[in-house]
Amino acid sequence: MTVYYPVEAGSIAAPIRPRDGGAVKQLSVIRRTFNMLAQTTSDTLEGITLPKGFRCVRWGLVPSATLGSTTLALGIVGTTGKYRAAATVTAPVSGDVVTAPPAAGLAADEAVLVTIAAATMPGSGTVAVEFWGTYE
Repeated sequence: MTVYYPVEAGSIAAPIRPRDGGAVKQLSVIRRTFNMLAQTTSDTLEGITLPKGFRCVRWGLVPSATLGSTTLALGIVGTTGKYRAAATVTAPVSGDVVTAPPAAGLAADEAVLVTIAAATMPGSGTVAVEFWGTYE
């Protein structure tokens, strides 16, 4: 199994929390871009860290080209479909992270995995992974 890291990974570090003193809940986006290099179903895309206190409200997948029959899941170790169950990505797609009652911010940093669940990815292009949220 090969692990692939995002283009932005000059160093893998958690984003820095905006300094708003808690008065304003500003929406932030964590975005990581991965080169498509014909990754197979035994490979994962890693290097996305949702920081402690982050309250995820939306996710997005933005491919530069269709992924055809490749399916991608967004999750964590042990729960690969926590944010998105495996499904195809033929155009930009996004969805709400819905919990009832609304989830509190993360108790600890969370490493997100993008799991390739079916079919090999294309051999060229990029796919960006986005998480929108606020900091608690």
